[in-house]
Amino acid sequence: LSSRRWRHERTAQPLPGLWFGIVTEYSSGKLTYQTDKLVAIAGIARLLAQEFGAHYLAGLWEEDLVKQLVWYTKLESSSPTDQYQAPSWSWAAINSEVHNILLEEITYITLAGVEHLYVTSMGTPFDEVSGGALTLRCQYFGSGSIIQDFSRIWIKSGSASISRSWVYPDHKPHKLYGQLFYLPLLFSKAQDDVGKEKLEGLVLKQSKLEKHVRVGYFLVHRVEDIEQFLSELSGRYVRI
Repeated sequence: LSSRRWRHERTAQPLPGLWFGIVTEYSSGKLTYQTDKLVAIAGIARLLAQEFGAHYLAGLWEEDLVKQLVWYTKLESSSPTDQYQAPSWSWAAINSEVHNILLEEITYITLAGVEHLYVTSMGTPFDEVSGGALTLRCQYFGSGSIIQDFSRIWIKSGSASISRSWVYPDHKPHKLYGQLFYLPLLFSKAQDDVGKEKLEGLVLKQSKLEKHVRVGYFLVHRVEDIEQFLSELSGRYVRI
């Protein structure tokens, strides 16, 4: 991606939207060594950090971080991850083309805040990373499961099936078995467009030491389904 192109796009949109346009294009390619994922994009990240005065952490930006967590992948392009590449909440943790469509004409409401965040890198923040954790202060969080047929996967929360929902696994074969946890992060709606409401968030599994690991992304449409889903959840702190 040329510096001329991103400098032109810099004037047209905020950093998260610009960055994920770059990441989608970058993640659709093939690296010889997937562990070089962050190193190979470091040059562009450095330029953007200087241009925006932003702080870079494991492929994401500390500023407006919650919006950046709702990336997703379509498994047709995925390949197995054999070695640690990044924390599970970062797109760099998987070997697949990733997307996160953030539009300026959409009104976004974040449903969680960052309580604590750290990333351990091999040198500067732009180098390969060896660890990291994120603690979120969440308005909504709860357990559930999935329902799956030949065409899609959707949410089951308590005894209710959330019909207008979709779940996108991060891995192939997917890890959406056993007890799952749903973490809503972002509510959005198009301005003056009733019926286009959307709820996005993460699908988690319990890991060791009271920590969770990301295994997917979810999306819920329609106010009635969003309200039904959120009524089953409650607030808490979540460490990923």
